[in-house]
Amino acid sequence: MEKLLSVIVPVYNTGKYIRQCIESIRKQSLKNIELLLVDDGSTDGSGKICDEYSCLDGRVRVFHQKNQGPIASRAFGTAKAQGHYITFVDSDDFVDGKSFEMAISDMEKGIDVISFGIVRYYDEDTKKNSFIEYEMGTYLQDDIREKIFPSMIWDASRETFGLDPALWNKIMKKELVSAEYAKLKNASFHYGEDMAVIYPLLLKAKTLSLHNESYYYHRQRKGGEIAGYLKDTAYLKKLYELYAYLVSVFEKYDGLRKQIDLFYIHSVQLGLLRYNMPKQRIRYMFPFDKVMKGERIVLYGAGTVGQAYMDQLSQLDYCEVVLWVDKNFDKYEDGQIKSPDNIIKVAFDKIIIAIFSEQIRECAKEELVVLGIKKEKIF
Repeated sequence: MEKLLSVIVPVYNTGKYIRQCIESIRKQSLKNIELLLVDDGSTDGSGKICDEYSCLDGRVRVFHQKNQGPIASRAFGTAKAQGHYITFVDSDDFVDGKSFEMAISDMEKGIDVISFGIVRYYDEDTKKNSFIEYEMGTYLQDDIREKIFPSMIWDASRETFGLDPALWNKIMKKELVSAEYAKLKNASFHYGEDMAVIYPLLLKAKTLSLHNESYYYHRQRKGGEIAGYLKDTAYLKKLYELYAYLVSVFEKYDGLRKQIDLFYIHSVQLGLLRYNMPKQRIRYMFPFDKVMKGERIVLYGAGTVGQAYMDQLSQLDYCEVVLWVDKNFDKYEDGQIKSPDNIIKVAFDKIIIAIFSEQIRECAKEELVVLGIKKEKIF
């Protein structure tokens, strides 16, 4: 019998939780499913536990591969899936026994994407439901673009996602998921993988069904614990890769480009946690979208904006400030701020003008051009 739903679980060193995860899927009231366990090179015995279940239940298929990361694991599982629909479960999470039964009606109608709420699971005594902010019901393609898109990637009023991009609270047609993972073969990022799949997928989806029922138990980190991706020294480089990818996908949608920029600013601020600095509201955000990691820059402006930019860069190993200049350089006693005339004496990739007044910014740009600086190097 053809499988209605393929449940894909990427597994990597979650021996403490993997049995609870697998059992919660095997005991589903919806029986017409298959469970694909993709062991991504586990070293703690998780792979052996997966093999145990493949002997116990014919619906369980296990695949072992060398460690390649979650994108490769989910892409592999998607390629091997035999169901009409796909959903994902993280190996340290678990689901309610009637989880997939809730989506039967929508799957029978051929809905492209079905989304539910989420239970944020801290422990048995502490659980918090996270609900969808949009009106419940089924959206056709025009409705998705008119009612979901305006705040889908970033809801500025709440400073968070409009539609949570999590992969694991959604059930989606296999062909839609496969098409998105095919584009991510060479992606190196982990943070934002769900965004790189769900949001582009919704460009193609003809129908979307939203439900506020919550069946997925997402295990939460302990208070004060920093996510692994934030500890990655290449976090900002990978974040820019994600940013550039999303911009390329949504380049024709002006409103979405602004949302992507706001998400990017938020995520750069998250990077401060690596340095044990609390995430904070930054009034003037350095234009990380215009500067590649490792580039040499001249910072033009030592006022409020310039000081804010320098404060951020001093905390992050992102780019090199080879020179900091200001026309009023003589007001600064520490000698760190130099005259703009020094720009022609240093090697640089870009000049960032950090001045609040648009009029003064334009004057500074014109003066730089007179000095012989090419316009394409001035931002």
